[in-house]
Amino acid sequence: MEKVDIKNLIKDKESKLKLLEYEKVDITDIAHLLGPITVDLMEQCYNHALEFHNYNLKTNRKYFKIEDEVSEQLKDLLLVKQEFIKFLLRFTKRTKKDFYTYIYAHQMSDNFYDQYLYRVLVASVKANTKKEVWEEHQLDNQVLNISFYNPLLLFANTDKEINIGSCNFNLEKPIRIINDDENSKKLNQIRKISEVMKDYPCQEFSVFHLPYKTSINNLVDNVEIVSDFEKPKQLIR
Repeated sequence: MEKVDIKNLIKDKESKLKLLEYEKVDITDIAHLLGPITVDLMEQCYNHALEFHNYNLKTNRKYFKIEDEVSEQLKDLLLVKQEFIKFLLRFTKRTKKDFYTYIYAHQMSDNFYDQYLYRVLVASVKANTKKEVWEEHQLDNQVLNISFYNPLLLFANTDKEINIGSCNFNLEKPIRIINDDENSKKLNQIRKISEVMKDYPCQEFSVFHLPYKTSINNLVDNVEIVSDFEKPKQLIR
């Protein structure tokens, strides 16, 4: 079987240019967390795409027109995940370019990936904060109000692009990956993971104003502040 170059599965020129920017961004110290989190995301995306495929095979008479192409796309998604896992097993320096080559090849955009990471990190911060502290200081109010998931795409950035709807992602496994990490300073790890993310400002429409990176770092800062504030209270009790 001819070896497939993963980069050839990236159709968007802009994404390829971004990879050049990411080449010097070293993320080796968080790769042991970001790697399995990303693999789990790939699995959930693939399962959603497979459900879409199987559903349309049964219910959509016109689906036969693209059935073979979607089947090939599903094979590509599996291949990308498998190659990414092989990459993670190699003991080498990790760069943001390495990771995002597989992320883009798996039909994900920066915004899609960052939104998922944001949800994971918020849930992890909450899991590592005492419930009474979180509620007393109303920390939910400091979390971005994201009422939607970015849709999954097949044939992304081509004239065949298909929106296959949003997936209701299960965050239990990625949260467990962070919580089970041997590093006891979970908030520091969360802050490090957030470094791969970006902000997506939009002043015209607040619903599209999504400063993921700034928001998660502000949340971590505030949790650290209120947690320190609570320590004297505990000593008094």
